[in-house]
Amino acid sequence: MLRKTSAATGGYVGKGVNVETIQRNFSEFLIRQSTLAGPMAAVDVTRANELKQLEGIFEGGATGLGASINDMLKSIADVTSAPTDMTARTVTLTRIDETASRLRAASQRLDDLQTGIAQELTQKALPMTC
Repeated sequence: MLRKTSAATGGYVGKGVNVETIQRNFSEFLIRQSTLAGPMAAVDVTRANELKQLEGIFEGGATGLGASINDMLKSIADVTSAPTDMTARTVTLTRIDETASRLRAASQRLDDLQTGIAQELTQKALPMTC
């Protein structure tokens, strides 16, 4: 709160104002939002990291699962068009084995990711329960 001062003192024309009180205005909503912003940012960072790991499991390109499945299906189509061709059959069996191997590797990586997330959640939740 501001109070005018007398201009008659000291020969000066006006002295401005004297501060009598300072009153703080605040919004509980904004304080609550500000308090929640930090943990929410941490959640977003964690989610982004886990999604990056998941993207790594299902990567594209020539070494990805999609390419392996595509190659396998093409080789099956080759066997369908030439069922007596032993080379086509051998290639198909090789492609099926490669696809199965990549699927097993992806499954193992998913299991490892799930285990890691579960352990991380347990470690972070433990201090909250104590």
